[in-house]
Amino acid sequence: MVDTEFGYKDESYYKTPWKSYQGHNADPIDTLDTPLIIEVAPCGSFIKRDLNPHQPYVAEEVADQVIGAMNAGASMAHLHVRREDGIPDASPETIVKTIKLIQKEHNPITTINVRSNIEGATFGVPLLEQTIGRILDEYGPGYVDMVTGSPLGDALDPRAPFVMNPDILQGWVNFLQDNGLKPEMMAYSYKAYPRLKRWLVDTGVWKKPYYVNTTCGDHAYFTSGPTAPHPWGALYLASMWETNPLPREDTVQGSVVGGRNWLPLTVEAIMMGYQVVRIGMEDTVYMYPHKDEKIETCQQVVETVVNICENLGREIATPKQARKILGI
Repeated sequence: MVDTEFGYKDESYYKTPWKSYQGHNADPIDTLDTPLIIEVAPCGSFIKRDLNPHQPYVAEEVADQVIGAMNAGASMAHLHVRREDGIPDASPETIVKTIKLIQKEHNPITTINVRSNIEGATFGVPLLEQTIGRILDEYGPGYVDMVTGSPLGDALDPRAPFVMNPDILQGWVNFLQDNGLKPEMMAYSYKAYPRLKRWLVDTGVWKKPYYVNTTCGDHAYFTSGPTAPHPWGALYLASMWETNPLPREDTVQGSVVGGRNWLPLTVEAIMMGYQVVRIGMEDTVYMYPHKDEKIETCQQVVETVVNICENLGREIATPKQARKILGI
């Protein structure tokens, strides 16, 4: 029966087809269905204490930051260590010391960054032999799980901080995989993904699952993709995700956002379905894009992202789950 003043006044209102809610018929959306791996990066080579007085340097400080981040929900640690004066210290002794301190409390996936010095540069497998090779020879396995690499580099400039071409990258990946280590690839621009496919996937060199990070924003001495103004950073992350030619079912794709806008864009990556996010004091000074509040601890950063994921209903991966997802 119809009430002429207020419309339907009984259940007959809902029997009108065009007034029936249809949202419940939608299929579940799986972008948040995979556990999120949080990779903490407490200390790079460039942010110094004049920019952030809380920046960790030495092994004990870096280990403390990783332990706090692990307590909050991180499952991976991307490690750099420095001397007391802030100069990078990539010696095998220092790297292993740092990892041993972390392993007293936790057993995260550990990844290190291998780069040559500009002067007297060594590249490719010889560089790996001098760095990760020494760790394996002098200390054995069980300390480093992954080493970062990239298909990008200036092969024509001998002053470049790293040089990369198909032969160098294939040798790099073979060396790591032959020694039980996983390559963690960094995509600094759109051309990185097609190179990875041509140089490593099509040639059968790279073992599944393929792990690659989309980098966005300010990192060290360069900028990789926009982070501001909105929405260009989000569109960059989305287009890198959608145009990636690597087979989706065989690829673990992460995001590394540097600079002031790291938090909103990290949330964007989480909502898009990226499986890994790298966060921490290596890649940014400030906690929020609109405030000059400096990050005090990596635990603070991880707790913030974990709380957001809990509100989104996205599970945080444990170290055991992360190892399974990454094939370690």
